[in-house]
Amino acid sequence: QSDEKIIYATPWSILTIDKEDDTRELLSTVEGLTSIGIDKIEHDRFNDQLIIAYDNSLIDIVSGADVIPIFGIEENNNFQNKKINDIYIESSDYCYFSTEFGIVQFDLQLYEFGFTTTTNFRVNAVAQFENYLLAATIDGLYWFDLNSNQIPNDFGNWELFEDFNGLPVVYNAVDVKIINDQ
Repeated sequence: QSDEKIIYATPWSILTIDKEDDTRELLSTVEGLTSIGIDKIEHDRFNDQLIIAYDNSLIDIVSGADVIPIFGIEENNNFQNKKINDIYIESSDYCYFSTEFGIVQFDLQLYEFGFTTTTNFRVNAVAQFENYLLAATIDGLYWFDLNSNQIPNDFGNWELFEDFNGLPVVYNAVDVKIINDQ
């Protein structure tokens, strides 16, 4: 939800309900969306825009009355399964797409892709905690220090949270969330 609206998604359209006057708006391919098969949505509260990920990996950014299609992941032939599993908005500058092949950074100001980290296995979710980027994967929880001199697109620079703090030796991390700075 945004400050003004509650936002719902179906595979075919977006429905918004105004919190103040209860008016409703429908947004579908008829009103300008690029595709059908809506799979994930996330409201970018920093830039007041909606990010839509389709099941074919196409992305739409809805900013005001504009719909900006983003084809980069969908058109990338380097990966067979390009499904977007989650959208994490870090700031007014960047969001991260968790995919079946890794992590993709996206610039929310310039509408262009930053780095891509290829993991060769499913990434379920991404979050940022202080200067660490965290990735919940089917192989466990990984972290990368954004203040290091290393580059995040090389997955060899990421470290696995291994057998400490009560985590099992082998586990599937299905999600990661930062709550109350923890």
